[in-house]
Amino acid sequence: MLPAEMRKFFFAELLKHLKVVWPILSVMIGAMVASGLVVCKLEQWPLRDGIYFAFISGLTIGYGDLAPLHPVSRALAIMTGFVGILMMGLVTAVGVRALDSTWNQQEKSATEWLRWIETDDSPFHRATIPPYSTAITQINLGLPSPDGLLYWLLHYFDSPSAKLLRIKAVWRPGDDLNERPAL
Repeated sequence: MLPAEMRKFFFAELLKHLKVVWPILSVMIGAMVASGLVVCKLEQWPLRDGIYFAFISGLTIGYGDLAPLHPVSRALAIMTGFVGILMMGLVTAVGVRALDSTWNQQEKSATEWLRWIETDDSPFHRATIPPYSTAITQINLGLPSPDGLLYWLLHYFDSPSAKLLRIKAVWRPGDDLNERPAL
């Protein structure tokens, strides 16, 4: 999966998951706005200052330019902070879930691509890239998995390291790995 496709998939997953939690987020945002309205009435601030205070407190930014003096306003500020922390945790969880879904999709695509390489329909049939060359390449290049090999192949095909992969692909089982292969 190309980076542009991964971004597109990520944002699609993000929107899909936000639709699930949107009612909860709406209640949290509504609670923050309501507490801001109550604070602006109690402190006799302009409406925009009350809502500004609620979101600055809820997002735990806390510039300190507005400070409530009334005890109920202070209690609401604490409640707004807790609601804001929960809201940011929920948004973060949705983002992590979308990122996890994107990563799993990328791994699935890479695995399917590697399986296709080993089929008879592939131009890279076993005679071209034998199954054992993957293991040798992983050992010599330090790649973590076949998915890592796929990423490496796609993004560094014309690099000097790619030439090393082509050289390693001619090793046969039982060959001495310390000798240079015949090309």
